[in-house]
Parts: sequence; structure tokens; C-alpha cells
Amino acid sequence: MYKGAVWTDPNLQRKEKIMVQALDQQAAVYPPVSLFEISVTGLCNRKCPFCPRVDPEVYPNVNEYISPHLHTKMMRELGELDYQGLIVYSGYSEPLLHKELDKLVEEARQCCTKAKIEIYTNGDFLNVDAIHNLFKAGVSSIHVSLYDGPHQVEYFSRMREEAGVTDKQLVLRERYLLDQGAGMHLSNRAGTIDFERMNLKPLAQPLSKKCYLPFYMMMIDHTGEVFLCSHDWVKKYVVGDLNKETIIEVWNGLRLKAARESLTVGDRGFGPCAKCDVDGTKIGRKHFEEWSQYYNRKF
Repeated sequence: MYKGAVWTDPNLQRKEKIMVQALDQQAAVYPPVSLFEISVTGLCNRKCPFCPRVDPEVYPNVNEYISPHLHTKMMRELGELDYQGLIVYSGYSEPLLHKELDKLVEEARQCCTKAKIEIYTNGDFLNVDAIHNLFKAGVSSIHVSLYDGPHQVEYFSRMREEAGVTDKQLVLRERYLLDQGAGMHLSNRAGTIDFERMNLKPLAQPLSKKCYLPFYMMMIDHTGEVFLCSHDWVKKYVVGDLNKETIIEVWNGLRLKAARESLTVGDRGFGPCAKCDVDGTKIGRKHFEEWSQYYNRKF
């Protein structure tokens, strides 16, 4: 990168293309969810400095996993909706710490034949056998975040070659380039990061800026609770509970509606959004516009 250049994650454009196709192809009264992200456990083996997990007093590991019944319920509901968007295993945890992740992927693929199923991992528990099992189960792609340095590129490139998969199937994300202004879009995780450690300052006041995330995505914790988006590490703005409600009930519910109406006018003065510095307009504009039209028609 040249000095002064602004790095843009190429993964964003790829994701938006899939989401827009799903939006265009899925028949629905209102804009459908196009990114369904699941945290399958309360665990992560790392303590990255840019993550709330760096301080176990603030964000402790919880040895819990998503229930098979809940996962089956969600996948069946998505299947009934002819879901064609993204199913992402990532969220607030390391998905490969779930010992039966391949079985979850297999169930997702059986129920949602047209969906793109993706896994985002730090790669610490990835090996050739795991890659084979996950692709046999029906995963579309595995995205490995490389935090430690360029030596990981060679290591995982060899693993990819040995597994016999392509660079579009096993995607290496060079996240160690922060000192070069690249590698990842760093956010304050809705105000939960260690600001002093990261040499950052909390927001003095909420940003006056729109955000499109709740217009296209659902973030489901391993407990079944649904949060506003994947940046809500505070987990206090619960928009629903899929143990008790359907995906449709949550997606078109009052809590998400209230959040969308506020974010439509750039009002972030509520819940986790009040402390969040994320630029939530990088992707999702079409979903935002479709929801705006829907609400205007309805009211």
C-alpha cells in the first residue's frame, strides 16, 4: 500500500454480491435476512489485543455450546424460507472449538441447499482432515484469519495444497498488517475493547452516522439470543430469542424495527450503538433502501 491509501477489505464486496443476489432472488413481503451469523460456542482460545477477550475479567470464556435442537430449528426455518444468503459460523467465538462443527455444517447444507456456508477461524485447530470433513459436509469456504505474521501464509498455503482445495475455498486473510494500515477494519467492538492497550480513545458522544448492518444481518449467540449485529459484544441489546421465537418474528419484530428507524436518520444514541465507531455503510445499501421503502409503504 502507498502512504495515505485507505485499505478496503476485498471480502466485503464479495459478501455484498452474495447478499444482493439473495435479496433479489428470495420472494418475501419484506426484505429478507441475507447474512445469518452464528456463534456456536462461548469459547475462544486466543486473547487478541483488539478483542474484548484480551481481558477475561471483562469477557470471560464460557464453556457452553449451541444446542443441537436450536441449530436444527434455525436451519429448518431458513430452509422453509428458501434461504439463499450467507450462513456464517463465526461470531464471538472460535467455531472450530465446537467438536461437531462438521455435523452442524452438514445440517445447514441439507436444509439450505442454495445458501453459501462459510466458516471464519483463527486456524489454530485447522488441519487437512478437518478441511476434508468440512467440505464433505457442505461448507462453501473456510476463511482463516492470520494474526501472527507472514510465516502463516506459507504454512496454510501448504495445508491448502495438501488438502486439494483452491484459494477460493480456503481463503487466507492477512490480518497481521495493522501497522501498515491494512489487514482488517479495526473497530472498538461497541466500546468494549481495551482502549489504552490499543492506543485509542472512547467516543466522546455517539456518532451521527447511519448503519446498514441490522438491515441485512442477524447475529445469533450460542444461547439462541439474537443481537443487533456482530459488533455488539456488550450483548445487552437483545432483539429476540430463537428458542422462543421464529426467525421471521425476530427479523420483522419491534426491537429491530426501532433500531432500524433510529439508524436510518443517523441516530446512534441507544444501546451498544452509542459507543460504537463502526462504519456500517460499507456494504448493505440496497437492503437499507429496501427496508426504508417497506416501512414507508407500511406507514
